Amino acid sequence: MKQKVLSVLSMLLVLTMLLSACGTPQAATEAPAQPAATEAVAQPAATEAAPAAPAAPAAPEQVYYEVNALLNLPYFIDHRLGLEFAGHALGVKTKYVGPVEYDMTAMINTFEQAIAEKPAGINTVGFDPALKPSIDTAIDAGIPVVTLDAEVYGSKRYTFLGTGNYNAGRVGAKTLAEAIGGKGKVALITKVGQSNLEERLNGYKDEFAANYPDISVVQVIDDQSDSAKAADGLKAVLQREADLAGVGCVEAAGGVGAATAIKELDLVGKVQIVSMDRDDGTLKFIEDKVIYASIAQKTGLMTFYGTMLMHGYQNNPVPIVSDNKAANIIPLPQAVDTGVVVIKSENAKFFYHVENPYDFSKYPVTPAQPEETYVEVLALVNLPYFIDHRLGLEFAGKELGVKTKFVGPVDYDMTAMINTFDQVIAEKPAGILVVGFDPALKPSIDKAIDAGIPVVTLDAEVYGSKRYTFLGTGNYNAGREGAKKLAEALGGKGKVALLTKVGQSNLEERIQGYKDEFAQNFPGIEMVQVIDDQSDSAKAADGLKAVLQRYPDLAGVGCVEAAGGVGAATAVKELDLVGKVQIVSMDRDDGTLKFIEDGVIYASVAQKTALMSYLGTKLLYYYNHAPVPVVPDNKAAGIIPLPESVDTGTIIITKDNASFFYHK
Repeated sequence: MKQKVLSVLSMLLVLTMLLSACGTPQAATEAPAQPAATEAVAQPAATEAAPAAPAAPAAPEQVYYEVNALLNLPYFIDHRLGLEFAGHALGVKTKYVGPVEYDMTAMINTFEQAIAEKPAGINTVGFDPALKPSIDTAIDAGIPVVTLDAEVYGSKRYTFLGTGNYNAGRVGAKTLAEAIGGKGKVALITKVGQSNLEERLNGYKDEFAANYPDISVVQVIDDQSDSAKAADGLKAVLQREADLAGVGCVEAAGGVGAATAIKELDLVGKVQIVSMDRDDGTLKFIEDKVIYASIAQKTGLMTFYGTMLMHGYQNNPVPIVSDNKAANIIPLPQAVDTGVVVIKSENAKFFYHVENPYDFSKYPVTPAQPEETYVEVLALVNLPYFIDHRLGLEFAGKELGVKTKFVGPVDYDMTAMINTFDQVIAEKPAGILVVGFDPALKPSIDKAIDAGIPVVTLDAEVYGSKRYTFLGTGNYNAGREGAKKLAEALGGKGKVALLTKVGQSNLEERIQGYKDEFAQNFPGIEMVQVIDDQSDSAKAADGLKAVLQRYPDLAGVGCVEAAGGVGAATAVKELDLVGKVQIVSMDRDDGTLKFIEDGVIYASVAQKTALMSYLGTKLLYYYNHAPVPVVPDNKAAGIIPLPESVDTGTIIITKDNASFFYHK
């Protein structure tokens, strides 16, 4: 009976994440009333490096909602936990509301009722595109909205917070490869055609292809999110592939079904299984060593950080420019990947929910210490680009009542930067933010983590390090945004060239974003050349002039770093082609802004740079003073209660708003 119930719950969860409601909705059922305000947070003491006093406590009437459906589904225990823990940590009221059934009409009605109450912010699970009008109505009414767990594409929501599904698949593949010694035949179990599961499946396939050439995927089994079908499908594969070594499952029903089949066939230990999520059935199979591991989502982080972001937006918005509102900037990130954790037999027992998961009496919120300091380490400290890094760091310090330091060499000197980093470690700060210029920073990052100092990377990643969170621009998406803007300038057709520094990973991601956006949505645009400007505006100008000799009918230029934009504008101006060749640049240096104001550059895709260090500091602060209980004992379970990454997003600069982007 328990197995059937687990199967039904798994099916319901999958339906909630991606399927649209097709039948007649059931009558709305409002969730039970939730606890009112959590106790107020003790305010941190001001320190010498924080000249302004900490932000005042939020007004008692501020209320943050989560609007959901299937409120009693076990999966959503952690959604409510994160919401209420945010209330506990921030000293605000929270409400968790919606129908008990999967009823989109009832959920939309609940959403509209929440809007009428004028809350400080709304979290909502993006079950269905039908939620878009309600989200947009709330935004138009001045109520910030963030989507959780599943996206509502095309809505005006401010931030999406959820698991990075592709990365979850790659983590699952690494774990399965570990279990089978890096070689052998494997089968993958999924519900075919479900977008989030397809992303996880692609993560599995790409990880195997890139790093485990001796692993071959022999079958993808469609279990339709039914554990019985998963078991039957795996049994059929085992008849054909008797030497199957492993099974990767991208949703919970597949893992339970695979484990049932392996147990019935007496193949426990011979066929290794990696599952997904943390339902009780999966946890029991892990403890019994039928399932090797499961990849679980850090679900509680979604609502906690969603609420934290909206609270900051309402009470202390970081100034991305001198006047966010006039420049039409929302000072919030584009998306947050809350990450995953690997459950194995040694930590499975910590993932069961306690009797009252909303009792936070064992989780005190602590104030800042008198000398508490957060340090950003970088190079090129005087480069104009890093004005916004320092701004974000110091703005967070003032808000939280802690000291901040902005340190590193003036030149691009990695030896000096590493020496500075090691000196900072010796000072034992409360946290370190570091710009990930070079892989050579990895040993210092790892040394700090091993010394108990949390570290986040900013702007550029240090792959393979022990850092806790990466915060920076989603480069691929930045490329797609640039492509959309260039297509707009060209009326969707014409020949274009792209300017970049070839071989630089973040710029290559932007170039790929341009290419994919054109290929998928603008078939009338032909990309004729990628020009390597080596981040030199003079070389960018010369390169574009050479391309224009071969393609005198060139209509547009997309640039993925600032030197390219300035160089392209110089060339177009010298050749008297202003208005005939449209340019979309990158970033917000003064030269680019002047060319935009003069109509030489059509637009530029700018990064919300100050958000990187501002949110990085806040993440480290809450890690130290109010760590989210993802499970009852994070430390014992091996969980870092921080997101995997934060895409701080982009802004489009045009002639209409360019004046706001100059630094005063």
